[in-house]
Amino acid sequence: MKLEFFQIRVGRREGPFDLFHTIRKALEENGVSLKEGDVLIISSKFVSMSQGRLVSLRDVVYGKEAEELGKKYSIPPPLMELIMRESERLIGGVPRFVLTYRNSTLVPNAGIDRSNVKDGHVILPPKDPYEVADVIRLSFLVELGTRVGVIISDSGLLPGRRGTIGLAVGVSGIRPIKDERGKMDLFGKPLRATVRAIADELCSSAQLLMGEAGESTPVVLARGEGLWELIDEEMDEREMAVDPDICVYLRGIANGMAGEGMKRYDHL
Repeated sequence: MKLEFFQIRVGRREGPFDLFHTIRKALEENGVSLKEGDVLIISSKFVSMSQGRLVSLRDVVYGKEAEELGKKYSIPPPLMELIMRESERLIGGVPRFVLTYRNSTLVPNAGIDRSNVKDGHVILPPKDPYEVADVIRLSFLVELGTRVGVIISDSGLLPGRRGTIGLAVGVSGIRPIKDERGKMDLFGKPLRATVRAIADELCSSAQLLMGEAGESTPVVLARGEGLWELIDEEMDEREMAVDPDICVYLRGIANGMAGEGMKRYDHL
């Protein structure tokens, strides 16, 4: 099996724009033709830009709760107000960062970003990323007759690890997980809990080409016959989500806080 990635460079965009036609034009300008089974991985920030989600902090009206939480976590009240609006839950935080739950994903500061935008501005996470992915996929199917998968990718963190990885926040046309349970390992033992996050794995690989600074590569095309399954059914975040009550990290941390807290061992 062979896996290939193609960088799709796009000039800087700041205002609302037509996402599909911008990507289609960029594919042509980069000399890349779509093939059946390809997967387009699109930066969530690029999607947000297309939706006009750039916000001036000066224009944000904030309340008393945002002021109090902002003081607690050393976050400017206007930004804290936006974090509250974009979050389903606020779990806790450290100076400058609040851990939030949004679209069934743990994410610092609700995914609001201050990099690669004008001073005094932030960019909010995209609205309805699964719907966006659907529209892009179906548009390529209708206009080119090509069946592809589409993934909206964002930067994320792993507990206890330094640095960002790619995470899928919207998926269409590709099965985002692959259930390996029941398969045999090298010693003939059946796998009991292994479910591969195919969409997240593709996002992390694409992140190497997208970068995090001024690379101007908001789209990456992945090509790999037999490495993923194309589907036509609609999906939402529940396809990849784990309920917070059974999440290993969230439940483990909650149990530790309710009991003896974090134990430290010095023998390692």
